[in-house]
Amino acid sequence: MDLEKLKNHKYLKLIEYALKEKNFSKEQACNASKLAHHEFDIIYRDMFIPHKNQEGEIHPNEVLEWTLSQQAFFNYLQFLEFKSSVESAKKAQITAIVAIIISCALTLSPIVTALINKA
Repeated sequence: MDLEKLKNHKYLKLIEYALKEKNFSKEQACNASKLAHHEFDIIYRDMFIPHKNQEGEIHPNEVLEWTLSQQAFFNYLQFLEFKSSVESAKKAQITAIVAIIISCALTLSPIVTALINKA
């Protein structure tokens, strides 16, 4: 999957929102992550550690305290590491290409100089 698409995934947006905001409503979380309410209802038990008042159906406008699950948090950290490694690999590739171009130019410069001097 494309890294750009992953960066904008709804679940990642929800995790990022939960890391910024400790207390929020289902409606606020859905607006921030672009999740539909039924999508939030499916995922929130896996992504958050439920508190006593979060069992059963959650009213969309009720502001509650949310705690990310350890699994969701560590998966998010893994994603950040993956994103960083992809970006580092892109930079390394550009650096390698520039080094090859410079190497070719330095290799050819004595040849070109010798040809110019002979002419």
